[in-house]
Parts: sequence; structure tokens; C-alpha cells
Amino acid sequence: MKRTDSMRQGVGKKAMIPPALFVIGESLLLTFILEILSRRNFMDACRFVYKSPLLFLYGCSIVSVTLAIAMLFRKKVFSATLVTVLWLAFGIADCVLLGFRNNYPLTAVDLQMGLEAIMMMPVYFKIWQIVLIFVVGAGAIAGLVVLAIKSPRYRREGQRGVLRACLFVMVFLIYTLVLFTRPSGVISRNLKPDLYSSYKKYGFPYCFCYSFFNVGIEKPADYSPKQVADIAGTLDIDIKVNEQEEKHASGPIDEFIESVRTGDFASEPEGYTRDAVESIREILRGGAFEQEDGERPNILFVQLESFFDPMTVKTVTLSEDPIPNFRSLQENCIGGYLSVPTVSGGTANTEFEVLTGMGMQFFGLGEYPYKTILKETNCESIASDLHTLGYGTHAVHNNGGNFYSRRNAFSMMGFDTFTSKELMDIQDYTPLGTWPTDDILVGEVEKSLDYTPNQPDFVYTITVESHGDYPKYKVLDDPEIRVSGAKDEGMNYAWEYYVNQIHQVDDFIGQLIDMLKKRDEKTIVVMFGDHLPTMGLTESDMKTGSLFKTQYVTWNNFGLKKVDKSMTAYQLLADITDEIGIHNGTMFTFHQNRYKYATEDEYQNAMELLQYDILYGDHYVYGGGNPYPASDLIMGTEDVIVKQIIDRPYADCYYISGENFTKWSKVYINDTKVSTTYLSSRLLKISREDMPEGENQVVVNQVGSSESIFRSSNTLSFERKADDADAAGNAGGAR
Repeated sequence: MKRTDSMRQGVGKKAMIPPALFVIGESLLLTFILEILSRRNFMDACRFVYKSPLLFLYGCSIVSVTLAIAMLFRKKVFSATLVTVLWLAFGIADCVLLGFRNNYPLTAVDLQMGLEAIMMMPVYFKIWQIVLIFVVGAGAIAGLVVLAIKSPRYRREGQRGVLRACLFVMVFLIYTLVLFTRPSGVISRNLKPDLYSSYKKYGFPYCFCYSFFNVGIEKPADYSPKQVADIAGTLDIDIKVNEQEEKHASGPIDEFIESVRTGDFASEPEGYTRDAVESIREILRGGAFEQEDGERPNILFVQLESFFDPMTVKTVTLSEDPIPNFRSLQENCIGGYLSVPTVSGGTANTEFEVLTGMGMQFFGLGEYPYKTILKETNCESIASDLHTLGYGTHAVHNNGGNFYSRRNAFSMMGFDTFTSKELMDIQDYTPLGTWPTDDILVGEVEKSLDYTPNQPDFVYTITVESHGDYPKYKVLDDPEIRVSGAKDEGMNYAWEYYVNQIHQVDDFIGQLIDMLKKRDEKTIVVMFGDHLPTMGLTESDMKTGSLFKTQYVTWNNFGLKKVDKSMTAYQLLADITDEIGIHNGTMFTFHQNRYKYATEDEYQNAMELLQYDILYGDHYVYGGGNPYPASDLIMGTEDVIVKQIIDRPYADCYYISGENFTKWSKVYINDTKVSTTYLSSRLLKISREDMPEGENQVVVNQVGSSESIFRSSNTLSFERKADDADAAGNAGGAR
């Protein structure tokens, strides 16, 4: 026993490297490696250290805190290795994502999308690459487990350990104070909207860590019922104002506690004062509109995945115009440039802006409201606003219903139905087999319009055919449109694939318009790109000078005058509904009155306050409470029907006949899912062994990711007799 104690003490006395020196040296090296990965260039990392040494050291201080925490554990080698591996994993993930998302870096929100990320891996990686990733990951985990077992346990050395811990606490408190107080100029909190530029300027450790804390919308200074009432002004909303002013934090400690409570560390909007907010009522006075009577048109919004005019790229030459239908609409109907909040990815954020009229500029770093605030609260949107006017509201998307948590988000925003790919009989895919083609959406949009025959409809359609990845090798043997002028042969192939895909999307646009022309219904269609594609574009490559501009066009059959104007995604629906005489909804009426503001700052400040009140505040704009509850969202617009279970003589299977089956139809027997083979929209097959003897209850469910059941058929009772008594041609029927 003495020998053992002596040995343990000896381990504790081993001097390897003093912990303080290790933390300093490791943090310097690790931070530099992270900057190389973040910039994807060794020399750029060197230039960052040389030109911005204080910013580099600030990043080092963040890394050093995490390493210092590791030093407080007795298994210091393991703890330090674990911290180092985690930082390197984040850095490598950032480096990879930058390539796939056109310089859109890793943020905390990306870590919340683990399942979606795994689902997307086959799109961007080859099978061997995916296998390698998992092998390396498994190897790293296994190595850490072995190290956790084998690494020595160092003794805590009395007062020296206490002093070391106290020193760490002091450093941590100082660091916290620096991080969360208002910056003095070295570090900025204004890291949006161009995240890549912010990451390059301030370094990966600071920006990445900042994304964990900067979430939601900060409670504006002097937020009160009176301010909301003043901003609402004449929005035709009855607001009950409590004249008693709210008590606000008056000191730095109170301010810090409130920021922790709200989960947001963003800075207060510049120029935001009580006087500025209270003046909004006068600005908006007389700005409300009367509702117009008469037949209301169908409103169709089509969000085109990664769609823009490639002829706005300076360096690429095309053999012909890939988007003639879109071009014709540009020339003859309302249209213009659309400023979107993201580039090369983040479709859901453009979608959120359009549907709610809220701007992403007020949210946290790299945040997706679909994945955060809409997980827990319902939200007024165009769907709920139009529903009050008698509209049926539908969403259509030829991708998974759970991706970006859309099933939940559309319910929270008040949609009636959502038709995702799981409810579609998809047969055709892109040349790589990655995505369904968009022509399937023409019929699905028409089904949505037919779902509510005696009322106008709002249909929000999301395409997917032109989604990346765009391979840098030849895929198309005889492309209809040829490309030249890219920086190398690989990029020529990537552009060739992309422009031929959007050419197919343009065909879908033509088919959609032709279908609508045949319907005797007053209709307006709005089509727009959600973001630029992942092509490594820079601002200098674009004739617009911006990576955050796409185009929108419209079509209508009731003679709207052509007016071209550019706007933001969160203003789009407000302007379209204004054109057709609809002036309804808090945010949309607000945007329709935006020209009443004297300055852009006043408009933005008021917009931020309304967003905060609706999503995070006390709903003063509604008089307290939320009058827009989540809907009982129905997945799909057609019933799945099981008609018959067919037993063929001497067959080792049963056939399930019915209607509206898809590749995502799964047979459940007595509430247990069994292996199902899709044969057609009217026929499924299951193994004979999966049908137990005796009475069985058979249901066909439309199943999404994570075993989510989107829609269920009727229940069919079927009795399987003992094998020796089976009758040839036995068939089960509904009971």
C-alpha cells in the first residue's frame, strides 16, 4: 500500500510541462491552426496574426479558458486532449462547410442540426468519403476512451492546487467581463449579415463562441405597451395599453442579468430611444388602408432553390439563355431584385422572412428561427393573416417534411396543409439521382388549389431540383446549354450542371403558368430565388455587386400594371398583397407603411421592437396573449386508402392494393412496421412471414425521417389462417 501511495504521489510530482506554460503554448498553437482551417489558407492565417495581433490573442484567450478548465481535472492529459480534439473537430467542420456553403462558416445552430447534417452527407460526399468520416470519428472516440482509461491521475497538491484554481476563477471572471460588456473597439458584436467577413476579421474562436450566446432577439431598451401601441399606430389593431411603465435594469449588473435571462448578448440598436419610438405614431397616422371587397385572387409563392440569373455573373459565358420563361416574366410582369439574408444555403431563413415579414438581421448569429423560437412558440404569418380573410393556406415541397423542422414550423405559422415528398408519387430525379425534379410540383399545387374549391388559396411552394452539390466533373454527355469562362475545367463542369438544372426548373415555371392559365380562377404568382448557389462566388464576380441579391418575378391573369422595384425578402409579401388590395396582418401592414418613416434607422428600430414583441415579448401588439394559435396541420391533400390485401397462390408475399401510395408508404400490422416494397401508387408488397396467423389490423402510414408518421390510411382487418388451411386466392376486405 505504501508503495502504491508513493507511486501515486510520484505521478503527482512529475513535472512534464507546468500547466500554465502548457495552456499558453497549446492555446497559441491551436488558435493558429483554427485560423488556418477557417481561412483555408496558411498565408491568410499568418497575415491575420501579423495585422491583428490583439484579435488573435483574444481568440487565444478563449481557447486558453477551455484548456485551463481541463487543467483543473486530475486526468489532465485526457482532459486537455479532449478539449483539443473538440476544437479541431469544430475547425475541420468549419473548413468543410465553407467549401460547400460558399463561405458560410460554422455556427452553433449547425450543431443543433445533427440529423439534417447526416441526411445531407450523401449529397456532398461520396460513399467512401462518408465511410472514412465515420471511421475516423469512431477511431477518435475509441482513442479518447482508451486515453481516459490509461491516462495518469495527478494528485492535487494542497495549497498550490487551490491557488491555481483561484487564479483560473479570476481569469475566467475577467474574461467574462470582457466578453459580455460593451466592446471598446477591439472586438465588435456586430457580426452580421456577412458572417464570413466577420469570421475573417475577428477570428474563428470568438465568432464561433459568440454564436452560442447570441440567439433570439434582444429585448429593446424601454420596451413597453405604450411603445408598441405607438408603433402599431393605425395598423387597425386594438391594443390595450397599460399606462404603468415597466421597471428596467438600471445598472450594468442588472443589464447583464437580463441579457442572460433572455439568452441574448446582442448590442442595443444604435439610435434607439424613447423619443424615436414614440414619434412613430405620428409618422404612421393616416397610413392604414381599408379592406377591399370583391373576389380575392389565389396567391401562389414559388421559392426557387439556389435560383438566380447566371448571366449576372461576369466571368461565365453561356451558349444560350437557360431561363427563357423566367426572362419573359421579367420583361412583362412585376419584378426586380430581392435582397435575401443568406448565400449558398440557409433556405429556411429566406423562407421565414417571406412568410412572416420579419428580418433575420435582428436574430442571433447564424440562427434558424425554424429550429429555435418556432420550436416553442406559435407565430403570426401570412398563412394566419390570410386565413382570417377566408383563404385556405397550403405549403408544398418536394423534399422531406421534417427537414428544417418544417412540419412543426408550418403548424406554428398556421398553415392548413403541408404536402412534402413523403406524400408525393415521385418518379423522376436529377441526373445524379440526388433530388426529385420539380415538375411533380405542378400537379401538387393544383391538388392544393382543388382542396378548398369554394375559397381563395395561398400556396407556398418550395422547389429542390436545383439544389447543390454541383459536381466538378462531367455528368451531362450532351448538355443543352454549354458553359465557358470559369476559372478552370472543374468549375466549367459545375456551372454546366447548374445552368442545365435551372433550365429544367425554368421548364417547370412554364408548366405551372400553363396549368394556371387553364383554370378559371383569379390568380397571382410570385417566383423568387432563395439564395445564390454554392459556386465560390465573390462580390466582384457579380454584376449586382452583391452575393445577397436574387431576382423575383410575377404573373397574374387580372391585369396588374408592371412596376419594377427592388426590395428585401421580408417586404415581398407586403408589397404583393398591397398591389392586390389586401392590407392585413401586423408585420405586413407595417411594411406597407414603411415609406412613412423619415429614416431607415427609424424603420428598422420599430421593426425590431415589433418582432421582439411578437416572438419573445408580452404580445402588447395583440393586447396580451397570442390570437394566432398553431394549426392542426394536415400532411398532404389526398387520403391514403387501403382497399384489399391480396394473397396469391403459392406466393411468399402479400400485395396491398389501394390509392395514393408513395415510396414512403410503410405497412403497419398491429401497430408494428414491416418491411414494405413500393410497386406503384396503387400497389405495395410485404413478406408473408410478417403477417401473423389470426386476426390482424393493417394500416399504411406515410413515414418521414425519425419514424414520423405524416398520414395514415384507413384500417383494414385481415385474417390469416393457418398455413395448412390457406385458401388459394384468399383476399381480405374492410370490416
